[in-house]
Amino acid sequence: MSQETRTSLKTLIDNYITTNGNKDITGAQLNEILTNIIDSGFLQLDELRTALSTSYDPATPANWNATIPTEVKAALDQAISRVVTVENSISTNPSDNIAYVSDTGSDVVGEYEIGNPLKPFLTIQSAVNAVTSGIVKVLGGTYTESLITVQKNNFFLDCQGVTLNGSIWFKDCIDVGADFTGSEVISTSSAPTLRFSGTAGSKKKVTGGKFTQSTNAVNVCTGNDANLISCEFVATGTAYGVSLIDSKVLLSTVKTDGGVNVNNNGCVYRCVDSIFSLCIFEDTGTGRNCYNTKEFNTFYNCFFKSDGVCIKGESNIGLKGKFVGCEMESLSNYCVDMAGNSNKLAFYKCKLIGSTDTFDLSDLSSSVSARTGFTPITTILDNCEMFAGTGDIFNEPTSYDAADTGVTLVKYCTYNKDFTASIPSKLIEEYVINTGATGTNTGLQNI
Repeated sequence: MSQETRTSLKTLIDNYITTNGNKDITGAQLNEILTNIIDSGFLQLDELRTALSTSYDPATPANWNATIPTEVKAALDQAISRVVTVENSISTNPSDNIAYVSDTGSDVVGEYEIGNPLKPFLTIQSAVNAVTSGIVKVLGGTYTESLITVQKNNFFLDCQGVTLNGSIWFKDCIDVGADFTGSEVISTSSAPTLRFSGTAGSKKKVTGGKFTQSTNAVNVCTGNDANLISCEFVATGTAYGVSLIDSKVLLSTVKTDGGVNVNNNGCVYRCVDSIFSLCIFEDTGTGRNCYNTKEFNTFYNCFFKSDGVCIKGESNIGLKGKFVGCEMESLSNYCVDMAGNSNKLAFYKCKLIGSTDTFDLSDLSSSVSARTGFTPITTILDNCEMFAGTGDIFNEPTSYDAADTGVTLVKYCTYNKDFTASIPSKLIEEYVINTGATGTNTGLQNI
């Protein structure tokens, strides 16, 4: 009997079956094809491992680690014995920079294995601790871990499609990231659901996920650069959806709920040199929606809605930034409260709606002695729509402090009502300058 190669067998089949036209195949021809296939050991080692370039000679006993098989079953038994399982294959060469986690895994030594998805860890913290850098991939499921601390550089947490009852703290990390797409993180302690602290200037990036906490949903501490993309942050109690302590962030397609506390809530608190794009800020309380934003912040096409004040300055920080194509609506208060050291504000093509006043400047009164020495106000309103409810477009103080005088540019804007007596009751098309001295209210005057 002959031992054909794969190519010669294919040629034989094509000759007798595929290309024989209308001619019937004879029993002898069919017998020849089947006999050659059987005798050629088509399931032998060379056929299974051709991709690995394993040399094989069916006539050489050494290639079989035994005598040459005389039947297919014997050849098949040997072939199977020399092919490892998927699990053993991974175990023989596991990756040392990726750890897998499953809610059916194990943290018992010997039952988990770094780099092996078939032997995952049971908890995220154990997997994080096990890798020096690299990736921790969570394979779905529900986890309850009150506080997961990550102190790794060049690290990525793949946490897609999970429910985590707990918090995550990226502490003293450089170049770390996480993907929470399709996941929900609910803090079970006083800690923020997501926190970045430590090394200044380090880069962090988080994509996706809903983060819920009774206080701060996310906290980015001083000097930490963070990109937060397509996330949702919900503060259900007394603090902020996003607390940015003198930090630089990029928020894109983010939804934030600032909570329900009357005096101490806000969707976004204290940021500097940050960019917000396509964000939704919804404050369900009567406090501040977005306040104490510092220098060089830009909001593009964002939506603000609050039971209280939409955006507000406070204390010595004030309110600063540029708002482009944004819509702001207060359901029960001012839309914009120019309190504290508020200056360097610009609004381009924005829609500003106040339940009472659109802009409140009453805190700029000379009676507020703490304002002495503050930076003069500079405000630009360009192509904006402004709507006031029970109040005025601009609610001015009875007198201005000399330190508050500055430049206000208002042009090509529309209003739903006339200004009060201190402001010309007509559309202001040129820049206006407040030059009032202490105790004198000259208002926002047209020149």
